[in-house]
Amino acid sequence: MRVYVRAKGAEGLHPAAFELERGIALESFRQFLMAEQALRRAKSQGHPHFSAKAAYELARLLADQDDLKGALAAYEAVVEYDHPDLSASAQAQADLLRRRGVGA
Repeated sequence: MRVYVRAKGAEGLHPAAFELERGIALESFRQFLMAEQALRRAKSQGHPHFSAKAAYELARLLADQDDLKGALAAYEAVVEYDHPDLSASAQAQADLLRRRGVGA
């Protein structure tokens, strides 16, 4: 996996894209803590596409790990990016979490 991530980084990807791909790859290897860290780094880059996608992946990862408050915050971040493909889904997921009492 390190070879894959290094090769992708060598192609000159935007840092947010690099960390997003890294986070997804790490999650596929069940390295959840490292995946979360990579996705948080991608989210913090502020790129309108890659950071929104990283926030969505982060929300899904956190929800799978029962960190519902963290997932809600990440879904709300996606909504703030106003991403054309992800914001509506993120809003629906955030609404579901709120109905379950998360964030109250």
